[in-house]
Amino acid sequence: MNSMADYFEAKAIMQNAKLKHRAAKGLSEKFISKIELRLKTRLPQSYRKYLSDFGYLVVEGNEFYGEVEREEYGGGLPSFVWATENARKNSEVGANELVIKSSGYGPIFTIDCAKHDKNGECPVYLVSSHYDAETDTVVYTRKKEADSFAEFFKNEIKMIIDSHNEQLS
Repeated sequence: MNSMADYFEAKAIMQNAKLKHRAAKGLSEKFISKIELRLKTRLPQSYRKYLSDFGYLVVEGNEFYGEVEREEYGGGLPSFVWATENARKNSEVGANELVIKSSGYGPIFTIDCAKHDKNGECPVYLVSSHYDAETDTVVYTRKKEADSFAEFFKNEIKMIIDSHNEQLS
């Protein structure tokens, strides 16, 4: 399936399931461009659409990072700009990665914007770390979760629905 179709399917699934959610006001194209300049990277098409639709989103307690359109970028979560800049400063992610979600148990989800495909999409990774006592360093590992933000978003919404339905049973 193409990535934008995945995105629109995820949005429809979320709305049809009547999941509790809240979002900020969607971002303008001008503000998204300012973010790209600040982070020195081109955002993938489906993440740009997510930002323009939602700003940021919380679904049944699950936070998808984004941004709120204002003069200063957020000083904490759910600001993906703040999360990304901090993770880059701490060498947790590379210069072209964006932090888009916490796993809820330590690892983070990132979009690797160094790997744009022909449709302008980038893969999503689960980034985790562990301490290597032998080398006295923190080692980061990446596991590919999806080919695009849209695919990741759709998979996450489906998992939230499954979890929600299990709780209701």
